[in-house]
Amino acid sequence: MDYALRVGIVADWTRSARGNFWEDLLRTIQDRMPTAVTVYPIADLIVMPPQDDGQARLSEIYNQDVLIINWDAGNGDPEFGAHLVHRWLEHRRPEILLWIQTGKILIVESQTTFGVPSQSAYDATVGPGEVYVSGLPNADNPLSFRKRLGAECIKTKYFPKSTFFDRVDSPL
Repeated sequence: MDYALRVGIVADWTRSARGNFWEDLLRTIQDRMPTAVTVYPIADLIVMPPQDDGQARLSEIYNQDVLIINWDAGNGDPEFGAHLVHRWLEHRRPEILLWIQTGKILIVESQTTFGVPSQSAYDATVGPGEVYVSGLPNADNPLSFRKRLGAECIKTKYFPKSTFFDRVDSPL
């Protein structure tokens, strides 16, 4: 294959970033699906002056074949620059939707606040009402969901035992 799939990853500030495992995952399938991965720390790219050092540029995002919004990168949390990503997604939503209509792929990794899906993050990305998510049972008490779920996750005998990600580089 002479063509590398161009994959862009929307990520947090570089100064306080959450985990991003996409590059490692995509590296494991390079022999079967060559990829050219570019990380876009949107908040950094918005507030920093443009440089000629080979750094990713916002305008290049639309040249990607796949765009991944990393875990919580658009949930609005200012500690990680997600407030700027959230606003950028809202502003660029029409362009992103047109980009998808050309056959491109958008992957939105879990966007949460306190571990609960953030409706505003999905609305910013694909439009109000396009994706409905569960929310907090009591918005006045953001940690109230812990009573329902428990403070620690417990694997029961019914927990699915998947090895799909362990075998991501195995031929089908």
